[in-house]
Amino acid sequence: QALPMLRDEAISAQSADVDIISGATLTSKAFIQSLGGALKKASS
Repeated sequence: QALPMLRDEAISAQSADVDIISGATLTSKAFIQSLGGALKKASS
């Protein structure tokens, strides 16, 4: 359930700088780290 919320928030923010979802801390951190890495790789 956390991934769709994280995805929507990242799309709205146009960034990997999104809030961690309570109760899904590990999932949130992994999503943020993965998205940040993908965005960094895509921009280089």
